[in-house]
Amino acid sequence: MTSNLNIEPDIKISIKQTFGIDTDMKIKEMTMCDLRSVLNKMKKTTSSAGDGLSMDLINKMKQSLLPLILHTANLVIEIFPTCLKVSRVVPINKNIDSDLDPMNYRPVNLIPALSKIFEKYWARLILKHLKKYDLIAENHQGGLAGRSSVTTLLE
Repeated sequence: MTSNLNIEPDIKISIKQTFGIDTDMKIKEMTMCDLRSVLNKMKKTTSSAGDGLSMDLINKMKQSLLPLILHTANLVIEIFPTCLKVSRVVPINKNIDSDLDPMNYRPVNLIPALSKIFEKYWARLILKHLKKYDLIAENHQGGLAGRSSVTTLLE
């Protein structure tokens, strides 16, 4: 099953006119190999967003959970469930002396583990598509491996 990435028609036309290529993108179903690859690259954290699922737990129960995660991933290609969009913000102490001063805390957003897995997979697909059609500007730095604001300054 593949799904079209919804792009406004006028944007599609301008991309096609500008670059002379058909850039329609198909989101392909995740395979077990894709899922294992994504999970192997993720940090095995013990935090959860309130759903009780942490990356550490998923890793420990891979044998049982992977088929369920894979099935879920392929169901949510077109409609992403609201429950996976909800994150939990928790205050984390900056390791400063006083625990009583609110300024000594920074907010951390805890995202559901399944959302992280799906996001990582889809980001990989989108980046592959953008590279295939050379749609990333040469001087673009954000979100690309090996590039940052520092590499921009060094160029």
